[in-house]
Amino acid sequence: MNRALGIHRPTVPWMIGLAFMLMPSAWAWTRSQMDSLNHLPFETRIKNPARLLPLYIELAAEAHKLGVQKAEAEAYENAGLTSYYLGKYDQALTFGRKAIEGFMQLGETARVARLHGEIGYRLKEFNMKLASAHMRRGIAQAEQNRQIEPLMGLYDNYGVLKEMQKEYDSAFYYYHKGLMLKLAQKDTAGLPYSYTNLGGLMLLQKKYHAAKSYFDQALTLRKTIGDSLGLCETYLVYSDLEAEMGKHQEAIETLDFVIAFCKTRMLYKQLSDAYRKKATLYASMGSFELALNHERKSRTFLDSATNIITRNRFADLQIQYETTEKEKQLISERLENSRFKASLWIVGFSAVVAILLAVLFYMRHKAEKRKLELQRLNDLEYERMRIARDLHDNIGAELSFITSKLDITAAKSSSAREQQEYKSMADMGREASALLRETIWTIRQPELETEALFEKMVSYADRRLPAHIELIKECKGSKQITLSSADALHLYRIAQECINNSVKYADCSRIEIKMNNGSLQICDNGKGFNVNQERPGYGLENIRHRAQEIGLDLVIKSDDNGTCIELCR
Repeated sequence: MNRALGIHRPTVPWMIGLAFMLMPSAWAWTRSQMDSLNHLPFETRIKNPARLLPLYIELAAEAHKLGVQKAEAEAYENAGLTSYYLGKYDQALTFGRKAIEGFMQLGETARVARLHGEIGYRLKEFNMKLASAHMRRGIAQAEQNRQIEPLMGLYDNYGVLKEMQKEYDSAFYYYHKGLMLKLAQKDTAGLPYSYTNLGGLMLLQKKYHAAKSYFDQALTLRKTIGDSLGLCETYLVYSDLEAEMGKHQEAIETLDFVIAFCKTRMLYKQLSDAYRKKATLYASMGSFELALNHERKSRTFLDSATNIITRNRFADLQIQYETTEKEKQLISERLENSRFKASLWIVGFSAVVAILLAVLFYMRHKAEKRKLELQRLNDLEYERMRIARDLHDNIGAELSFITSKLDITAAKSSSAREQQEYKSMADMGREASALLRETIWTIRQPELETEALFEKMVSYADRRLPAHIELIKECKGSKQITLSSADALHLYRIAQECINNSVKYADCSRIEIKMNNGSLQICDNGKGFNVNQERPGYGLENIRHRAQEIGLDLVIKSDDNGTCIELCR
């Protein structure tokens, strides 16, 4: 398969700044400012929902006061979209229906049809009956008015709903109707989605030749238009096809290409998916050690994606706070200008009013600041607990199930050799479960004293080290030093990597773990390695990356007398 790389399209971060420069105070909206906010690019709206949602709600209310009905309907439409991407599904449905009502009064039936479809698609995971009802209304509206553009998306999305309900003939019917419309309209951007939908449907029905034909057409178009993210997604489903056809080696080669492709673009979510698919493939081939290794890599890059999401969420809250402060400053400046222009005979009265407003403003400012800070902390705490909960309920449960199955299989086997292999794999599963529990423990802590972190490192070493390796531990002056949960997790992962490398490669008889005032040192008396090698292993690269993330200096010393890795503040 020819896998020529796609090209990233340029993003438009400057438009975010421009939109917020144009944002007025609550009583000074102009029509051009309303349009600027309502017509931000889709990518901008879904990347910044937390900071945009309150502005869209305010815009809808102001447009209603001014009688600008179209701006009001568009604001409700955008409020529904941003609410959905924030996980506020009931609120998204309410705003979406208000937008439909507004566009109906304006006679914009195409937008009404499209909105019904979008609401239906958003509801598919929660209320399939209501989702289908909205989707059918949208299709009926668009078909009645012969509106081609909304119908292309409506047919595709209704096909997805039918596929989820395992009504494959109906799904094919709607996917194909959407494809025919796109071909007639020469919609090169939309056609790959139709081909991918049809290919996925064929794959579910084990019609491999037809699935490959559709995927090939999607790949050709996405290479032509330079859709690099779309290429990545298509190659991922292509690997599913190869795996289903029993072409495991070809599927692994496809996933290796996706991994290299995503690494250069820092697409961590897709990178995690690719490693997870490789783990599943290796497990099905009986290569359980390789499967576990790739599952760990998948979790590593999923952690990276989660960290990025968390940092973006924090940035959203910070920008939202700063925007509020700028709006209040603008209101204050306008009030000052109004007082200067007032007549001299009301100067005394204006001074009294100004003092009262200043007092009220100060009280409101303090209250808002406290409220925003509490909200930010609550949001971060909720996100941390949600991630820990998902790890425990999903990955933890799966690991426990796998370990139990291996133990049962070992007990049933009549071969001593097979029993030993199954027992070894079960032990690996228990070790992975222990690592997961430690990760969850770190995430649940908003702050962590380094002394507690040191104890966790020592506990891991006690489990990991064989009997012939002596463990020397020392912790000084670290009790009162606290770390964030993210920094603590980075330090813990570095310690794990160092301990594992010493056990696997150093041929050592002693390992030392020392922590002094927040600085970490891990040494062994093994055979050492060449620090200046041209291509350092993934483990060392991972250590360097994590040290850089938490702002620590990394020093690696290695010779015939052993290896010492130091992290200093």
